Amino acid sequence: MKKIHDYIVEHQWRFGGHPFFVRLERPAPLSEILPFPTLLTFWVMGFQDALRLNAGMMTEPRFQAMARQHVREDSGHDLWFLRDLELIDGSLPDLRILFGEEHWAAREMTYGLLSDLILAEDDVERTVVVLAIESVSEIFLERIVPYFQGAGVERALRYFATNHSEVEKDHELRDLDTREMLDAIELSPSAEARCRSAVDRCYARFEDLFDRIDKKIEECLAAGGGRYDERAALVRDAARATHRPGREPVGHPAR
Repeated sequence: MKKIHDYIVEHQWRFGGHPFFVRLERPAPLSEILPFPTLLTFWVMGFQDALRLNAGMMTEPRFQAMARQHVREDSGHDLWFLRDLELIDGSLPDLRILFGEEHWAAREMTYGLLSDLILAEDDVERTVVVLAIESVSEIFLERIVPYFQGAGVERALRYFATNHSEVEKDHELRDLDTREMLDAIELSPSAEARCRSAVDRCYARFEDLFDRIDKKIEECLAAGGGRYDERAALVRDAARATHRPGREPVGHPAR
């Protein structure tokens, strides 16, 4: 299965060049970036269900144990997200918005990844889907956390923050012993093909979601972005009022 791990890394590297991440590296003003979190809402909440369903579908004890541990490790992360979203956006999306056109990309991605878990032929294929998802999370947190640190607001956050990033790094799935155990699994040509296809679909779905995120940012910029200028100021106020060690700003644009 080492070939599949390497294949995931290739996708991860390409995904890191998405225009959204280019904005973070520029770095874009805080008010330009803040419209994005709301579009993750359906996925972040749905991922908790995906992990529980995945654990319930595993049949081999070693995979059952890993999947159940993953559920425990990610428990409560959805609450971190909702807390951050309320600070960043000022409110949480209601059902009409969450199931409206703007959030369609996140819903489609969530349903698609759930279907991949449900339709997977065995525990290895299900595990590959989760590994692909976690690899996206890894590259995302590696980019967004330093961005918010540089903007001087990371200390006010929980989901988009160092603590979350460190927790993700400690997942059993990233443990060296687990990695060696998975790499030692011999895949038949047909199983390897199915796993590669699952990785392709996962990244294609995340690409679609982040394309929608980047489009929303452009729409907000075209509309003037005044609302998010105000939200950026409020998030900075919250960061100044939060007494938690964090990296000092490194010169992001003021807005």
